[in-house]
Amino acid sequence: MAGLFSHFFTRGFPRIARRSVQQVSQPVMYSDRLVLRPFLLSDADVVAYLLNTSLVADMTATIPHPYPEDLSARWIESHLEGWQARRFICFAVELKQTKQLIGSISLMNIHDDQAELGYWYGVDFWRQGYATEAAKRLLCCACSDFGLKRLMARHLDRNPASGNVLKKVGFVHQSSEMQQLGLMTCEELMHLYVYQPPFLVT
Repeated sequence: MAGLFSHFFTRGFPRIARRSVQQVSQPVMYSDRLVLRPFLLSDADVVAYLLNTSLVADMTATIPHPYPEDLSARWIESHLEGWQARRFICFAVELKQTKQLIGSISLMNIHDDQAELGYWYGVDFWRQGYATEAAKRLLCCACSDFGLKRLMARHLDRNPASGNVLKKVGFVHQSSEMQQLGLMTCEELMHLYVYQPPFLVT
């Protein structure tokens, strides 16, 4: 998903007021099969393993390949500051039964009660409904708990599966245009989706 690692490559994201997020500490959320929790430094090796494949990197604009050894730890270390500054909220997605880390879902670029949804998953966990399930769970509290009134999401034209996830959870396609973001070396066709209240995800 475009943008998930963008805070490493872009500067100057605005901040929203602290009142927009009511929890003092980042919450843990549960769905039928998944747990959405804060990342731990102990997750760094698994993150690096899941991301160190061109199959994942090629589906995003911001994940490098080969994946640098120390990037996962530095990325995880940035999460607390992002949460406290209300700039982004990043969740580890793990299987409830086995506690296996399978990917990540985030609310990024938070400002003016808006945010961008982003996510990635290890290749072994594609096409099993996990991305849709995690997105539904996060959307359920995006308005009431995080004070957000509008969400957006983007995906590369060569990643139509991501667009299918967005449509399943209620995003509506708004536009398509050539863009160059993150680590992209040239412009590519990018599709923009939006999601607005009521945050009713079934």
